[in-house]
Amino acid sequence: MNQRFVWILMILAWPSFWNACGEVTFEAGSGSNSKNCALEGADLSNCFNSDPTKLRDVSQSINVAAQSEVDVLFVVDNSGSMSQEQTGIGNKINGFLSKLNGLSWQIAITTTDDRDTTPITGDTNRPWSDGQFRPFDSNTGTQYILRSSQVSAADAQTKLSNAIQMGVDGSGNERGINATFRAVERAAQPGVNRDFFRPNAKLAVILISDEDECSTGAAACPATNANKSVPQNLIDQVKSTLGNTKSLSFNSIVYIPGDATCATGANQGNVYKQMSNLTGGALVSVCANDYTTPLTVIGNRVAQLVNSATLSCPPVDVNADGKADVQVALAGGGNYSGSYTVNGADVSFSTPLPEGLHKFYFFCR
Repeated sequence: MNQRFVWILMILAWPSFWNACGEVTFEAGSGSNSKNCALEGADLSNCFNSDPTKLRDVSQSINVAAQSEVDVLFVVDNSGSMSQEQTGIGNKINGFLSKLNGLSWQIAITTTDDRDTTPITGDTNRPWSDGQFRPFDSNTGTQYILRSSQVSAADAQTKLSNAIQMGVDGSGNERGINATFRAVERAAQPGVNRDFFRPNAKLAVILISDEDECSTGAAACPATNANKSVPQNLIDQVKSTLGNTKSLSFNSIVYIPGDATCATGANQGNVYKQMSNLTGGALVSVCANDYTTPLTVIGNRVAQLVNSATLSCPPVDVNADGKADVQVALAGGGNYSGSYTVNGADVSFSTPLPEGLHKFYFFCR
């Protein structure tokens, strides 16, 4: 029998195999028994990652807490062209915060300036740059993190609005990805950055800039630490410092590439678009006349993070239906029956998973 024909038959038969498994019981493969997934008679649960045609079966337990946690890091461009955008977004930030009702949230803010300190009009230079946080209570304050458990929604709205409007004397070499990288890197040591990134919280970054990374793209970054402006390197750093199952959503309020109506943007955010696409984040226009809608879109995207789980590796589409295959055995019995979407290793569910320790089954390359 033609080998290609046999493989097609196997793909068509896979849904029946999956459904027949019910609550699948296989554990993550060790790789010691390798079979080619394209060969007749191959057992898909024993296909391992020794070449691109081989798969490995994975099972992973993920605990879903009763109270969903999300940490939100704002990275604000404080260069000379951002006065209008800072004011507009600061005045409409309630459209974002209203979407976080009922969540356990934390908020911190930094700038796109990559220097040790950043200048402030009428004030001395302040350490709000290079991944360091700006305080919310005053220029010399100590409240570096807004917590839903400690401030009212109205107080948070006022403080965040003021903090976003942080001045426009910062570096013209805007580096929002680098700033996020450095904020995460600083969390490796005791301090406010480590306090901000909670172990079980989802991580959402909201980048606000009218230029791209390093103004015209990551390739234009200075040779020093240029690797910290590369999107995939930021993803890897988050996993390395904060844990392999940490979920990252990078949301960009930027000059959207190809937007011919954008009159206030300086350079198209090609690298930021790539960063958002890699992490399933929102991409909205910094050139909006009214920021209510863009901030509401991002607020919804951040809120949806709590309905997601991060797997140990990106699941693959085994039955060739155009969607990666993931099965969830619920802690209380039965399988999750709702719809889901997959972005890399992140799985988002149309309806929230119940509290408990659930088992995820999938295949990876």
